[in-house]
Amino acid sequence: MGRATSDRGPVKIGRIVGAHGLDGGLKVLPASDHVEQWAARLREVWLDGEPRAVRGSRQPRGQPVLLLAGVTDRLGAERLVGKDVFVAAEELPALPPDEYYWHDLVGMDVFDAQGLRVGVATAVVRAAADLLEVEGPSGRALVPLARAWVDVNPAASRITLRQVPEWVPHAD
Repeated sequence: MGRATSDRGPVKIGRIVGAHGLDGGLKVLPASDHVEQWAARLREVWLDGEPRAVRGSRQPRGQPVLLLAGVTDRLGAERLVGKDVFVAAEELPALPPDEYYWHDLVGMDVFDAQGLRVGVATAVVRAAADLLEVEGPSGRALVPLARAWVDVNPAASRITLRQVPEWVPHAD
């Protein structure tokens, strides 16, 4: 699932989780399922609000590894572990009309199967099963981001829950 990105600001594409090799390679834990689409075409990423030119990428065993200008050895790569990696939204490739990027879900109104608004999508949590975080008057819910649980209509900026989630009440 994914769609062409919006014109919003920088988009988090992952987090640096380790060094790879001796040439400054940075292992990236991706924040989407579209790694093969972005890894090979990146020209620039942002770390700590600063642009960094991409000098190359590779995917050993499916693990995205970025090579950035100014990071030429393992020690330099290790200093960046834990940093989030961002790109300008327009750098992301367009997706088919029935797909969307996860960051596009944030801010969408969420409705129950009867059409009643129950809240707003606040985040996508990457876990063993990816989860949509929903905040509403009833509290907070984590909903599996799977077609059995949600129906996403990107054109209407609307998410419909097919099943009722377990709400965690707001702390007062």
